[in-house]
Amino acid sequence: AVGGRTRAILVDSRDPSGNTLWAGGVSGGLWKCTNFLQEDAVWELIGDGFKSIAISSIVQNPERPEEMYFSTGEGWFNADASLGLGIWKSENGGIDWKLLTSTIDGKFSYTQKLLYQNGNLWAATRDNGLMQTNDGGMTWRKLLGSDIGGAYSDRAADIEVASDGTLFASFGILSSDGIYRSKDGGETWIDLIEEGEGLPQENFERIELAIAPSNPQVAYAIFTDTEEQEAMGIYRTADQGMTWDSMPEPNAYGMD
Repeated sequence: AVGGRTRAILVDSRDPSGNTLWAGGVSGGLWKCTNFLQEDAVWELIGDGFKSIAISSIVQNPERPEEMYFSTGEGWFNADASLGLGIWKSENGGIDWKLLTSTIDGKFSYTQKLLYQNGNLWAATRDNGLMQTNDGGMTWRKLLGSDIGGAYSDRAADIEVASDGTLFASFGILSSDGIYRSKDGGETWIDLIEEGEGLPQENFERIELAIAPSNPQVAYAIFTDTEEQEAMGIYRTADQGMTWDSMPEPNAYGMD
């Protein structure tokens, strides 16, 4: 068995040594390593009987780390993408997993990213926007998408949280949309491309985000060009998205 493309990595908070890692392959299932820092690190395939092995994101409840979740489905429209079948949950630290029946209706077939914050689990889905549950996955609310919150589409790409609780979400997969910010737990959002300054206004199709752990005011965004489907720029904000500066581009794929 092989892991395939790896889009999900989780360092298990229950292991203070940092040796226990979980990884999800988008065509290879869920894997666990308990000696990661050793030269002879060994990975074990977990739950070979899952109905979907397209693992896209893994999260852990920081207050009760035995509670874990992973999502399925690779929603970037790549030719080798695998369809997902929902979100799985473990209540005993990954020993046993069960599929959340609330996520088998097709709305979670492609879930790009999970985020756990203050008792809330967030799911950035390709086909139904940004979903949130506060009861462990029994019920869900849509809080940002084409018909709620102000987003232009339902194609949620990324969800991040700053150390002060501010939420940032990016939308747009093979379509231009935006970056959205919420300071009230996702109840209301503002479009940082429309209301901020310094970001591209068009000709982009995907945005990835990162928040500085040391400063909730600082965030980064990388944009993908529509025509070439390559990186078109990296931007930094020091005021939670109201103004952005273009950053030097590294020597990497899509950048000279």
